[in-house]
Amino acid sequence: MIIWDGLSKSRSLGAKRAPDGSDWVELVKQITATQGEINKLAYETPQVKKYITLKPENFKLGSTPPTAAIIGNFSVLQFAGDSVDEIFTTFKVPTDWDTSTDINIHVRWAPEDGNSGSVVWQLDYNAVGSENNEVISGAGTIVSVIDNAEELQDGLQDSGDMTISGLTEDMLGMRLFRDPNSDTYASAASFVWLEVEYISNKLGEAV
Repeated sequence: MIIWDGLSKSRSLGAKRAPDGSDWVELVKQITATQGEINKLAYETPQVKKYITLKPENFKLGSTPPTAAIIGNFSVLQFAGDSVDEIFTTFKVPTDWDTSTDINIHVRWAPEDGNSGSVVWQLDYNAVGSENNEVISGAGTIVSVIDNAEELQDGLQDSGDMTISGLTEDMLGMRLFRDPNSDTYASAASFVWLEVEYISNKLGEAV
């Protein structure tokens, strides 16, 4: 007979072997786990890559806004090639993020026409933490990526990485804009969504 009291290792064994001949003590050792071991399994899982999508509706238009449009069944924001159109959003860093890794931002966009040229996407972000004597009005950090138009009208493209490194706070204020002074694609670039790519190594924040 086994008297089992959950997670602890306390038990009373009335027989040394199970009906199949297995040793009860060895079986108990194999299935017994302390609370710390369970926490390790729950909160220190192997690394996996995850994605969060921010759609045009998740952004607030800036003082020089891109043009809202519908292409097919997609809601987009069209960034002009001759002005600094801008949009803003706030992003909470997920609690399952592996703090030893970078966060990569991708712009999913589509060229307005089949012309050639490169689009320079820029992200201005500042990171703050609550109750940490930090202000949301502080200066940001700008990261950028250059993506060549594939000369296919409305063809969906992935800009590649804009990397946020050394992040220590959990709230990001983000401004996305196009730099017409640096890029060479003269037509509008349709913003379809922003993709946040990060590495997860736990289920969430331990309590």
